[in-house]
Amino acid sequence: VIGNYLVEDPSLRYEFDKPNDQHIVKGLGELHIEVLLSRLKSDHGISVGLKRANVALLETVRGQIEVSETFQANIRGQFFYFDVTLLAEPIDFEEFGTPSPAEIELDIFGPDRATKLAYERFRNSELKRRAAPSASTEDKDASKAKQPARPAEKVITRNLKKPVEVKPNFEFKNGQTGPIYQLNSLDFSDLFQIEQLISNALVRGPLTCSRVAGVKVTVSGGSYSKTYFGDVALKSAVGKAASKLLERHNVELLEPYVVVTIDSHGKFVDEIIQDAMSRKRGKIDSVMAEGERATFNIRLPMENSMKYADYLRSVTSGDAKFSFAPSGYARVPEDATRAILARRN
Repeated sequence: VIGNYLVEDPSLRYEFDKPNDQHIVKGLGELHIEVLLSRLKSDHGISVGLKRANVALLETVRGQIEVSETFQANIRGQFFYFDVTLLAEPIDFEEFGTPSPAEIELDIFGPDRATKLAYERFRNSELKRRAAPSASTEDKDASKAKQPARPAEKVITRNLKKPVEVKPNFEFKNGQTGPIYQLNSLDFSDLFQIEQLISNALVRGPLTCSRVAGVKVTVSGGSYSKTYFGDVALKSAVGKAASKLLERHNVELLEPYVVVTIDSHGKFVDEIIQDAMSRKRGKIDSVMAEGERATFNIRLPMENSMKYADYLRSVTSGDAKFSFAPSGYARVPEDATRAILARRN
């Protein structure tokens, strides 16, 4: 239904914010949106409520965290053992900068650079294969029918698995022993699966289900038993270790900021600055006076910039000229974090 109004009025914008699970309608002002809602009610009998939009927060770890997780079980006489150690540390970024995407590194190859480069090639090819659009069954059958028959070719395969390194026997809790192997002797497909499990855990943080950014997770060590097969032990150990890294007390919020450039009469400057610093957690960048007028920049959390245009028009009686621009991310103070979580939960 809204699509019809978007065609009639190009100044309206609609989008679905998937990370925050909210429908957003943008217009030229509150009156513009109220007219749209009135038309929806009168034309189609649809009642739509408005609420404060949730901004796109990010989450990151507070400091360096190291966790180890072990899975071991005796299933039908066979021992399943998998141990992994993960190290998470924040990637420093300038205040009001943009945090880098989360990084995952395998620090288990040691000085063996050849194997590390071979794994990186495997990883890149696997990512490209997964990103490529998959053709439908009909398209595949049609392409096969068009291609002429080709003679059988000899396929040469290359084993990219590193030779097994055996440690001394490890004593299980149930008293039985078995050889233990380092993670760098795993198949590349298993190492890639470890990366994917950690990457999937970083998609949704524990506080607001926002994306985790500005963090580097390193697989710093681990081992597994010779009887290991399948994905049970690997998924259990890595999944639990990643969950420990992202426990609520290890994570903090990052919020987006906007910079507001204001040009107004000098008599309004003190009131605007005092309101920004005391009520909206704002920070003053610069103030430049020219005669009776002043131009100044204020950085505000995007969470607190909602309806700020209406405030400026009201306090300056329409005298102020202003503009908004994105200004990166900054860490959220503890008291503000509690307020955000209470409002969202």
